Amino acid sequence: DLSPAASRAVLDGVGITFLYAPAYHPVLAGVSAVRRSLKRRTVFNWLGPVCNPGDVRAQMIGSATEPGLDLLAVVLIDLDEDPDAAPLRRALIVHSSDGADELTLSGTNHVCAVNMDAYELDAASLGLAPASAAALAGGDATVNLALLRRVLDAEPSALYDAVRLNATAALLVDQHTRPDAALAAVTEALRSGRARDLFARWIDTSRSMRGRA
Repeated sequence: DLSPAASRAVLDGVGITFLYAPAYHPVLAGVSAVRRSLKRRTVFNWLGPVCNPGDVRAQMIGSATEPGLDLLAVVLIDLDEDPDAAPLRRALIVHSSDGADELTLSGTNHVCAVNMDAYELDAASLGLAPASAAALAGGDATVNLALLRRVLDAEPSALYDAVRLNATAALLVDQHTRPDAALAAVTEALRSGRARDLFARWIDTSRSMRGRA
């Protein structure tokens, strides 16, 4: 519920922020009730990620379907050619073989690269233990927060490995380094407590911004 200015202040102060999509996409917010009533994916699932309110130049986007990988890539390339749009540096679009719009540990992950090298980002290729999609299930907000804190405490689990895998992909987009080096950096950030400390700072800073225009 932070204003755009407050969200930007959090980004400047902490290095990470959250943008609540309906607050930035009033048209999409207006059809949210219809989307929920349909109970199936629609074109809006593809519109959201490519209508980012920020001048995003490096993106990791999840696709709910495998054909959506190429579709999203074409859209990003077309947007990159728009003289009024921010230039896109790099993007990875991902879809897992078990149907998730993120990287999972259960098998093959499909990756489409835009303006960067394509990487193999499966659990086996990075030495992570395989796990089923069920092992990544969460619960309500209280349960999910507890699970997140266990990941930030670097407690070994399928969730810990899934977070490391997806964060590795994000670092590849941002820094354009090798997968093994990116995974090592992610692991170090968790084991050292730096990620946990950043999360705490993010919470405190966001709370201090409440009510600001």
